[in-house]
Amino acid sequence: MTLYEISEKYLMLLDNLTIDEETGEVLNADELDIIAAEFEDKAENYGLYIKNLRSMSEAINTEKKKLSDRQKAIDRKTEILTERLAWAMQSVGKTRFETGRVAMSFRKSPPHVNIVDEKKLPEKFLRTTTTVEPDKIAIKKELAEGNEVDGATLEYRQNLHIK
Repeated sequence: MTLYEISEKYLMLLDNLTIDEETGEVLNADELDIIAAEFEDKAENYGLYIKNLRSMSEAINTEKKKLSDRQKAIDRKTEILTERLAWAMQSVGKTRFETGRVAMSFRKSPPHVNIVDEKKLPEKFLRTTTTVEPDKIAIKKELAEGNEVDGATLEYRQNLHIK
């Protein structure tokens, strides 16, 4: 049975408890115990699977960070080696170099704007950007003090914690 089916059956049994009027004994307690045990088994399996998925996600995230760091180091090393090779070729007057396995040459790149002193630039060459976003910390403080804020409410959530 699925977790949903077990939950539905558990609730149905609770709604239809049969109690002996004379003794006060729950007559279908065995059936309720069985479905409660099924629920606990299924919930435990869900919890263990969730823990496993979280662990896998963390391992993947850790590996992504390691790979990203390696990529950055390789990119930086490539940049440094390219700069050294370009300097060396220019210093000996070579603009082109070719072997059976590699060919290198200089090409003129599109013009690049180099800002030497931003403060000296005329106003017409400056852009102003504005970002508008809700200040959730201020809103939370205002709402926590019992005041209303149009367009916002405090929401309390229940988070399932699995260890």
